[in-house]
Amino acid sequence: MSLNETFTGKILSNIYTIISIIDIIYLKNPDEREKRKMKAGKTVLVIGLILSLLASTATISLALPLAATQQQKVQLLDELRIFTGSNGDYRLNDKLSRSEAAALAVRIMGKDYEVLLNSSKYKNTTYPDVDPNHWYAPYVGFCTQEGILSGDTRGYYNPNDPVTEKSFLKIVLGVLGYQLNTDYTWDNVYRKAFEVGLVTNLSYIAKEEDNTDFKRGDAVNILYNALLLKEKSTDRELFYRLIDSKVITIEKAIELGLIEKADDENKEEDVKKDETPTKIEEVIVFDKNTVSVIFNEDIKSIGGVFIFEADDEDRELDFDIEEMEDDYLIIKTDDQVPGQEYIIEFRDIKDADGNILDSLYTYFTGT
Repeated sequence: MSLNETFTGKILSNIYTIISIIDIIYLKNPDEREKRKMKAGKTVLVIGLILSLLASTATISLALPLAATQQQKVQLLDELRIFTGSNGDYRLNDKLSRSEAAALAVRIMGKDYEVLLNSSKYKNTTYPDVDPNHWYAPYVGFCTQEGILSGDTRGYYNPNDPVTEKSFLKIVLGVLGYQLNTDYTWDNVYRKAFEVGLVTNLSYIAKEEDNTDFKRGDAVNILYNALLLKEKSTDRELFYRLIDSKVITIEKAIELGLIEKADDENKEEDVKKDETPTKIEEVIVFDKNTVSVIFNEDIKSIGGVFIFEADDEDRELDFDIEEMEDDYLIIKTDDQVPGQEYIIEFRDIKDADGNILDSLYTYFTGT
């Protein structure tokens, strides 16, 4: 069966729920029950609305299979380092905590490494119930700074409470660039999620009551759908963030079904393929003031270099670049603390072919 046939079958199966949705709409408005003569006209308008929403979701790329099982979906998310389990157990029937929801949002944006590396920047939040020493603190802090999530009316985040379906959809809508009270309201979260393509069941058009029995498996379905949805600000599919962040390569995206081979050439403008991605091959510490970094290819320029202690990024180590030649550079530092682990961060690294890498990190121990 072709993807188009599968999609058509999905639409036809959903059409059977249209009448029940219409009934729901009428039941919520008693006046309509007394205006039977207008029911036919209003029915046409409701069907038109539903069909227009279906048309918007029909434009979603069909690179990933629509009929994937939940196990196939979670295995893909695991491959992308978004959704993890233990020994193959993803606890899909367990409820998802609000702290876990924040971590999933960070990972689907390809920001996991950045958040962990800069945890001291994000772990101190305004929420009195988010302990900066807990694993989830930097995830919550990052999402809050990005405007993706917020606390309750008292200013608490309640990290260990289960997240509701509406709240999780709001988070993922935020990841895609849609803002509460600007692009949608709390009352029509479900309808917005359907319009965007995060959920596909027609019942979400009229659904309003929050689902407090939201499970990890439900989150898998939403995240799976989100991968191929376009971000509001960039008009690019969300999974390209994972490519930009080097979580996966274009080749891996094709292998996983995120990109269709026939469409790969059309995506060249979105992601330029670097035949030899820049990497650091070796770091040599000569003495307490001299460090050499060797790359895997010739480097044309580096936009910025920062050296700081691994456990406190605010404690920077002053330095000068003494020499930069072809594939290596020599750095002269202030006196290093013996045994102290330092991180070197390179930004905007341009290789000899003109490819630019946003950032690159390496470690060394002071001597």
